[in-house]
Amino acid sequence: MLGFASVLLAASVMVVGGGDIIAREDFDEGWEGRWKPQTPSHWAVEREGGRAILRMTEPGVPPQTIRRPGEMAIWTAESWAEVEFTAHVRCDQDVATTARDAILILGYQDDTHFYYVHLAGRSDAVHNAIMLVNGKDRERIDRFDPSHPYPPSLTDRSFHKVRVVRAPSSGEILVYLDDKPKPAMRAVDRTLAWGRLGVGSFDDTASFHTLVAQGNRAKVPDARP
Repeated sequence: MLGFASVLLAASVMVVGGGDIIAREDFDEGWEGRWKPQTPSHWAVEREGGRAILRMTEPGVPPQTIRRPGEMAIWTAESWAEVEFTAHVRCDQDVATTARDAILILGYQDDTHFYYVHLAGRSDAVHNAIMLVNGKDRERIDRFDPSHPYPPSLTDRSFHKVRVVRAPSSGEILVYLDDKPKPAMRAVDRTLAWGRLGVGSFDDTASFHTLVAQGNRAKVPDARP
């Protein structure tokens, strides 16, 4: 945990002592003004189990120019430097498809500069990984050992709590699943020092609810508002 003393407000961002901020998104009325989907017609908020769920209703198609996720929705409320990002994530693809995935995005500066955590139903060289898109095909930045792969992240049709901790000063990115104390994935990379958060999938459909972020507001260069 980053350990900031803050006040949590639903679907809002608030400046607190020392410039630290905290935000929560429950996808209540007006959520469209806080999100920028790549393809708006592929996204909808639906009620499920008494809560609002952001659902990607159709899969995107990864572009041919730069290999990257096919569909994303970006949380436009804030650009973050140091951040802890928690979301409840579900892949809605048939569980028989082990390559099924959902992603969490951080450090988003534009469609060709961002990090994403790839959560999948299997682990191999390109599934279940921490990736960097930096003006070229996505690149895996966590260490992959084929003899000791990570356990698969999303093997069922249930929501899983995912917490991502990003420290640009050290470059460290840690990914925790379902409140387990040991990180499920870890990478170190200093390429992108700031950016927005988001959700999506590489080429499947997925759902998300109860997003929380806390950290430090980034100083965004004029070149990338």
